[in-house]
Amino acid sequence: MTPGMMGTMEMVASAAFRSMFARRLSMALALTLAAGAAQAQSCGDGVPRTATLGIGQLQCVGGSCTLNARDGAGRTHDFSTEPRVWRLEPDGPAHGVLRDGDQILAVDGALITTPEGGRRLANLRAGVPVALRIRRGGAEMRVSVTPRPGCNTPALAVTPTAARPDANAAAEAGPAIYFGMELDCGDCGWRREGGDFRWHSTEPMRVKAAVPGSPAARAGLRAGDVVLRINGHELTERGAGRFFDRLTPGQAVRFEVRRGTRTLTIPIVPEVRRGT
Repeated sequence: MTPGMMGTMEMVASAAFRSMFARRLSMALALTLAAGAAQAQSCGDGVPRTATLGIGQLQCVGGSCTLNARDGAGRTHDFSTEPRVWRLEPDGPAHGVLRDGDQILAVDGALITTPEGGRRLANLRAGVPVALRIRRGGAEMRVSVTPRPGCNTPALAVTPTAARPDANAAAEAGPAIYFGMELDCGDCGWRREGGDFRWHSTEPMRVKAAVPGSPAARAGLRAGDVVLRINGHELTERGAGRFFDRLTPGQAVRFEVRRGTRTLTIPIVPEVRRGT
């Protein structure tokens, strides 16, 4: 083999190596970007990233309210009374359109206290204007707000009077603990009743996903697991979710789950709920 031929082969081999390295690098970058995009699609506790109006807090005066509960069609809000808006984002879509204390009466023509009204407010679409009927200072008016991409996860305050909620004492949408799992359980979610949060569910809780790196994932909970009991409580029974009020971050919680034909007990140590 002549030196010229060897040089040519070395150049070809070098070019092939660079091409292979470039392909592997591009694949690695694509996987990294894909992973980052997947993480960006979640807003915590399994709530998907959809669109937001920039409302930081919803207040229900009396009654029972639920935010981002799961139903057969996805996510829904449930209001027994017309909510007031607070903590509007200064640069959010609703800035200059809504004001602190405005009451939402209807969404795209559906009363907010109906299932359809709650479902529409919970399932906003970026770039699609939303027609709101509101009450401000005793007068009703109609406004339009165009959501932008983001997390539709306002805080929830249930108060006995219409006074502005204390930002430091405002009740969040559920206890201040985080397991890191997405559940599929029909009509289920947190409700505020008598000053305490209560979990309600019409079907057994099935784990749809465990958030990577979360307490649930670290403990070994898997998609498809059916939650039977938590600390010995059957959550499908009326009022059985009340003990959640007493759970604290760092305290192990026993999840009894059905996986295939086996029944397993998996201890999970919750963290402080993200965003609190």
